[in-house]
Amino acid sequence: MRVLLGLLVGLAATLPVPAVPAAAAPVATVTLTPAVAHPGGTVTVTGSCGAGVPTATVSSNAFPTPIPMTSVNAVLTAHATIPPGTAAQGYTVTLTCPGGATAATTTLWVVSVVAPGGQAESTPAPGPSAAATTHGPATGGGGTSGTRGGLILAAGVAAISAGLVLATRRRRA
Repeated sequence: MRVLLGLLVGLAATLPVPAVPAAAAPVATVTLTPAVAHPGGTVTVTGSCGAGVPTATVSSNAFPTPIPMTSVNAVLTAHATIPPGTAAQGYTVTLTCPGGATAATTTLWVVSVVAPGGQAESTPAPGPSAAATTHGPATGGGGTSGTRGGLILAAGVAAISAGLVLATRRRRA
């Protein structure tokens, strides 16, 4: 029994101490509705800089000036009008949180309108993720992403070792 106890104490001393996760920084997001618009049209920009942040700024080369965002039902919101004559292409839209840190970006696709006489201007095709943000959603760590894998492995090794010690003792008796 002393051998088994010594083995378990020695094994426990070599186990890694699980790291305490640091507090996660708030994840910033920005989305556009619609993500594809015509010159002269208006888009709604929504986003977040984390809980309790009441203002931010959104900017793009598709807008004449940076646009202030305000909190509406705990969601940062702004409306942006694309000036007539804006070239048809993809434009990066950047949400900037208070303190000047660029927090998130997405793409606004400006498409052409049919000109008088029926001639359409050339329009680039939106990419596969026209409204995707640069950051994923804050969905938590998931059930299998914990740091207890080392503990489970150590418990398994200890159980196998104890079984081997008991089997060896029975053979001697």
